[in-house]
Amino acid sequence: MIVISWLSSNVETGAQRSIRIVDWFSILNDDNSNFVSLQYGDVDDEIAELKARHGIRVHKDAHVNQFKNIDVYAA
Repeated sequence: MIVISWLSSNVETGAQRSIRIVDWFSILNDDNSNFVSLQYGDVDDEIAELKARHGIRVHKDAHVNQFKNIDVYAA
């Protein structure tokens, strides 16, 4: 299992520390790996687009608030 986060909302450095999830295609296109999102915020559309366009599934637990419970979620 590989956990990923791809966006930063930091006003000063967020743009330099962010990448669109579809731009991870070469990394995520690995049938031997399972990817789990630790990304906070509303990224459901991005995850759905990745699956629709490329067949790549990134798991996201809808019962966990990644922003408030990141330590518990990562564990």
